[in-house]
Amino acid sequence: MPKENPEAPDDFGKFVDIFLDKGLQGVKDYVRSLEASDPKCWKYTRSKQYDDIAAIAVSF
Repeated sequence: MPKENPEAPDDFGKFVDIFLDKGLQGVKDYVRSLEASDPKCWKYTRSKQYDDIAAIAVSF
């Protein structure tokens, strides 16, 4: 998940909350909206505006 401070710990709880509410498509949409809001890659440091994205969900 993009974050303003790359050294901050990952917040997987945010992923889980979004997934439980909107599924994997919701997680993708959330990440893409963060990336779109920062086209110059200054706020969420990365090498290109839209980074690769992959996720799987496993239910027991």
